[in-house]
Amino acid sequence: MHQSRYLLLGLCLSLLLGVQAAPGQAGSTVLQIGTPIERALIAGQSHRYTINLEEDQIAQIVVDQRGIDVIVREGALG
Repeated sequence: MHQSRYLLLGLCLSLLLGVQAAPGQAGSTVLQIGTPIERALIAGQSHRYTINLEEDQIAQIVVDQRGIDVIVREGALG
């Protein structure tokens, strides 16, 4: 696999998860339970993901970082 790829294996954090997107980046990808996402990420680029949870639900997310620094930010959006 390409070194600058990372793999989202699962879901984590309570409430809604939102990784901050760079200005001008369109929308976000809604994460689904048990559905991994693999995307290339290059320096300076941002991806945004969301997860919808009911009250008192929690989730776990795993970021498989390969060859690039990754920062994950979370926050409630609703």
